[in-house]
Amino acid sequence: MRLDGDGKAAWYFDYHLRDAVPVSRLSGEPAGHPGHEDFSEDTYRTLTAVDCCLMVIDAAKGVEDRTRKLMEVTRLRDTPILTFMNKLDRDIRDPMELMDEVENELKIACAPITADWLRQAVQRVYHLYKDETYLYQTGKGHTIQEVRIVKGLDNPDLDAAVGEELAAQLRDELELVKGASHEFDRELFLSGEITPVFFGTALGNFGVDHMLDGLVEWPRSQCRVKPTPAK
Repeated sequence: MRLDGDGKAAWYFDYHLRDAVPVSRLSGEPAGHPGHEDFSEDTYRTLTAVDCCLMVIDAAKGVEDRTRKLMEVTRLRDTPILTFMNKLDRDIRDPMELMDEVENELKIACAPITADWLRQAVQRVYHLYKDETYLYQTGKGHTIQEVRIVKGLDNPDLDAAVGEELAAQLRDELELVKGASHEFDRELFLSGEITPVFFGTALGNFGVDHMLDGLVEWPRSQCRVKPTPAK
């Protein structure tokens, strides 16, 4: 995200999400790369000009070579990075394994914000900080679907929605996750030391809304122009 002369912000994001990101929700102009191996000087120039990046990772594959290359550039300026683990509608790798890989290979701490730790290739995510489970209606393409929100992990509505066995498994998994993962710290995010991690899929737009909320809100303090004191 980069603040330009007229006060609008620009941000860098992977074009895997281009069709899924409703630009009207954001406060500036996106700058992205086509998502393939052929990186030009313009790609690196773009990355060094922005103040916030969205890193999109295929949750079935994990960290790829192009991700490592892009991360090297963002490290030059300790650019704040949000991470979106994409393709949750498919058979993905273990979420903790994915975040461990990001931490070990890209040298940045991961703070999970949303996830479906059951990896059932279904359209639901749990928000760790809001204590809410979001149940998305299956739809076509990138159409925003109706969302049902269940407040609280101990809510019996969750058992009714996903089944008692899966609800119990989800509670057990999240207890382990909360004890083993980093907590989100906005100051560490702005200094490029920690990345908030969101899980979802661009296809059908489920989980994308939470990522967009963070993309708009969290970098805001860094992009705010401070008035020059009068002499």
